[in-house]
Amino acid sequence: NKLMVKLLDIPVRHLSSVNLDDYTHFCLVDSQPGMKNNAFPDNRTALLVLDHHPSDGHPFDCRFLDHRVNAGSTSTIVTQYLIQFGVPISWQLASALFYGIKTDTDGLARDCGDLDQEMFFHLYPKIRPLIMNQIENPDLPRKYYHDVGDAVLSGQVYEHILVANTDQTFNPDMPAEMADFFLRMEGVKIVLVYGRYKDTLHFSIRTSMDGIRLGGLAILMVEGIGTAGGHTRAAGGQIPFT
Repeated sequence: NKLMVKLLDIPVRHLSSVNLDDYTHFCLVDSQPGMKNNAFPDNRTALLVLDHHPSDGHPFDCRFLDHRVNAGSTSTIVTQYLIQFGVPISWQLASALFYGIKTDTDGLARDCGDLDQEMFFHLYPKIRPLIMNQIENPDLPRKYYHDVGDAVLSGQVYEHILVANTDQTFNPDMPAEMADFFLRMEGVKIVLVYGRYKDTLHFSIRTSMDGIRLGGLAILMVEGIGTAGGHTRAAGGQIPFT
């Protein structure tokens, strides 16, 4: 993601550097007010919320809401709006949206619908393949391989379920990446990977089975002690760890 921001020249600012009193309209994309995966203040009201993650049932106020749990990616929703309103899509924007759909749906192989496919193939001619290849295959620090080693050595298989620990990880996204990696193991159908990043325990769950709603399962797992969410075949969450 850091390399994507750099290569596509995306103007990103940390919320702590912004004076919210200077603004009257707030939009949340790929998240919802009150969720712990964003720092939007509870005393503010969002003008617009666009999301595809199942809600955990908490109430929130906003003027415009597009909440489509049947969409594989919020990038799909945004792309459809841009097309319907005739907004020009630059190669940079197309690349970012395309990458969002591809990663959320695992290349249209997971939690994917007809609209995701339509928007995916609409964006594809606009991207630059060489830039996309750099984003998807960045140089990785040595710490990354230390985390991979910890996860591989700790992995335990119980019938068709694999559980692994990345230990003290250098990046909070490592459990999710390792969960995707382990799901490819022969005979494994459900994967749980967890690891500690600073003062938080992060975990990710993946499955190749139908009929399991991992998003709801993840929420139940940490009810009262943390936050979680996700989709049918992919979910995750975090728990304070001190």
